[in-house]
Amino acid sequence: MAAPDYALTDLIESDPRFESLKTRLAGYTKGSDEYIEELYSQLPLTSYPRYKTFLKKQAVAISNPDNEAGFSSIYRSSLSSENLVSCVDKNLRTAYDHFMFSARRWPQRDCLGSRPIDKATGTWEETFRFESYSTVSKRCHNIGSGILSLVNTKRKRPLEANDFVVAILSHNNPEWILTDLACQAYSLTNTALYETLGPNTSEYILNLTEAPILIFAKSNMYHVLKMVPDMKFVNTLVCMDELTHDELRMLNESLLPVKCNSLNEKSHFFHWSR
Repeated sequence: MAAPDYALTDLIESDPRFESLKTRLAGYTKGSDEYIEELYSQLPLTSYPRYKTFLKKQAVAISNPDNEAGFSSIYRSSLSSENLVSCVDKNLRTAYDHFMFSARRWPQRDCLGSRPIDKATGTWEETFRFESYSTVSKRCHNIGSGILSLVNTKRKRPLEANDFVVAILSHNNPEWILTDLACQAYSLTNTALYETLGPNTSEYILNLTEAPILIFAKSNMYHVLKMVPDMKFVNTLVCMDELTHDELRMLNESLLPVKCNSLNEKSHFFHWSR
């Protein structure tokens, strides 16, 4: 049986070494956003006790009755030798929890940035362009709800059903991050397809995971079109880049095979728009 979650906040509340930090946090409700923000401002914990004290004994051996001969002892941080700290707070167990905490506390701060390239000259701009936490949060939730709606309408399943894999084929870009955050927001599993793998490997992964949706960069359009005839489960193809009305019509009416996938679902191309 897995040990129950033991949070950093539990350690601070129970260990007398952190009494001064506990006092500083006493004016906030434990687990609240205000409490967590003040805690972050006081990190690292090696200040409680003093850092030089911590350096003298950073790790301690813990009792291990099953320790096999010839293997070293198991060590744990001397700041929490009795319990393994698994999260900052029980309200912040996942990466998504941390993202939403930041979006609530600092909605207008820079969150996700990219350095645009001038396609005409092939040169990068000097500075990054950023979107705020508030904007990124709104976009990733819109994307996630769109994924659920498109896929489940095709599958004739409840719109909230998240029992499928989202496949992503793209180079590193903000849209990749937004897709991943969208999956985290709605507890969707995703799998990455890499441009260097080639169509055969990508087809294998798509069919192995039975992914009903493929989200891809426009630069991979030829790669995707080449795979379409062998996609057994994909019913939704979404381009991360905005397509013109004529491009979308041509994809759906001329380039996409008429035949359905193995589940008798007709596939369609879609694209993101701001």
